[in-house]
Amino acid sequence: MPKYRLLRLIIGIAFPVSVIFILFWGLYVKIPIPCIFNKITELYCPTCGATRAVIFLVHGDIIDALKSNAFITLSAIPLLFVFAVIWLGVILNRKEWFIPNCAMVKFFCIFAMLYIIFGIVRNIPSIPFVWLNPIN
Repeated sequence: MPKYRLLRLIIGIAFPVSVIFILFWGLYVKIPIPCIFNKITELYCPTCGATRAVIFLVHGDIIDALKSNAFITLSAIPLLFVFAVIWLGVILNRKEWFIPNCAMVKFFCIFAMLYIIFGIVRNIPSIPFVWLNPIN
């Protein structure tokens, strides 16, 4: 039982600290993280432009966030909602909220498939797929 309480404490602290860190990074630091995959292969990974997208989102610039990384921009709210529900389940000790169930597993599987498809499609060198490339 103590391990379970420790896990609840860690998750209970980690989620809000992560959100605060992302907000702080987006508001004050504004330094994009370079993509090593892009530097080596000259291809865009699914998260290329994600840091800039988050920075733009924090500043309320949705258009430039979509231009930086459309997938991260469009999935930010649903993912934030799912993680918030899991976090609340941990805090309120509602096991049915955070123990993986069929719907949660399906959600993350669909998210992972869309993530991979986005990574492939954004590297097709023709219009309209090049519009998915991140802005510099």
